[in-house]
Amino acid sequence: RGYALSIHALGANFGDTIAPLAVGGMLVWLNWADVVSISAVPVFAIALWILVALSSGDKAERAEGKAGMNFGEYLGGLGTMIRNRAVLGLCLMAGFRSMTQNGLLVFVPLFLVNDLGAGPILLGVGVMSMQLAGMISGPIAGTWSDKIGRRPVVLLGMALTTLATAGAALAPDVTIFIGIISIVGLALFGVRSVIHSWIMDLTPKTHGGSAISLLFGTQSGLSALVPVGGGLIADQWGLTVVFYILAGIILISTIMVSFVPDHSLKGQKVIS
Repeated sequence: RGYALSIHALGANFGDTIAPLAVGGMLVWLNWADVVSISAVPVFAIALWILVALSSGDKAERAEGKAGMNFGEYLGGLGTMIRNRAVLGLCLMAGFRSMTQNGLLVFVPLFLVNDLGAGPILLGVGVMSMQLAGMISGPIAGTWSDKIGRRPVVLLGMALTTLATAGAALAPDVTIFIGIISIVGLALFGVRSVIHSWIMDLTPKTHGGSAISLLFGTQSGLSALVPVGGGLIADQWGLTVVFYILAGIILISTIMVSFVPDHSLKGQKVIS
């Protein structure tokens, strides 16, 4: 499962990898408004593709007599997830991790430009380096977690992220900073699919969708706090302090990993 989900994420990771460099390159010749307009074109193309693909899939499922859960069943499954301490703990842990991830995606470009004086190309290279490292480490982490369990892999990734995020604030130049945030991406983005696999391990197949929606909802809710809060802190005390706070947040997530049961290799039922 860890391997399958990590391979599934490769496409998204590849897009996240090439986009920063492409945008950085376009900014050399175009202004922000033109770049944003161009970036919107793939969004509408993919939206149309998804619409066609899902319509075909719905017809095939109806022909085979398959039916999904109704809204009441979905809410019931969501309630079951919320009452499960293991699932809720994993969601909160993932939410704190996403706070650091979102904070880095917001403040790494600002740090590169404002504190290190990077231009558009180096800005794109910096953001790309995080995503590229995560794209490489994702399948490795997913496969490894299938063999030794989810918790050790996530714990190692979170601990490494904590140290590297704190170290990024001390980087004296662009080259060292990009090298450090590559390590951050290697650890932080590499465990993303492992966490998704972990929550699927802790829930029955009939509640997989509810579990994932709870996970994503928690991550989105907590991540939304970071840009505004981090911006206020940066204006008052500087971007360096923001990186230390992000390191502290991921440290909390690292500690929480130790309290989430890892049943992926034990075959135990967490929810009756």
